[in-house]
Amino acid sequence: MSSKDRRINNHGRVQNQSEEIGNKLKKINNEERELLTIPEEKERIVAVDGGHVNTKEDGKRSMEAMTAVVYKKDTRHYLISKNCAASVKDDEQKEMIQATIIAALKQDLGQNTHIDALCDGAKNCWNIIESLRP
Repeated sequence: MSSKDRRINNHGRVQNQSEEIGNKLKKINNEERELLTIPEEKERIVAVDGGHVNTKEDGKRSMEAMTAVVYKKDTRHYLISKNCAASVKDDEQKEMIQATIIAALKQDLGQNTHIDALCDGAKNCWNIIESLRP
């Protein structure tokens, strides 16, 4: 056993660290958004899904986690690159929509790009896809 004092990873500390990391990632996304240019491509595949994660917050049983992946395929229909977006923020999907748009822009999505959307029937998933419309 060590006789040194050490920090305990309690719920509050984990939550603070998660928020700090989230803020840093948001800053990176904002910087990337300014650097992007859009050489338009013909077709992209976008897959969006969500699920519920248990939480210990008072008054809540779970929180929603969402992911989106934007794929580029070559002429032989092999997937050659992808960019991902994810969020668990309870902000009416604002962060998720922004992250998905950034992922799509990184995959050269433009106003005339055809999107093949892969989603289940959940309205929240289709909201993310709809946000990619010009």
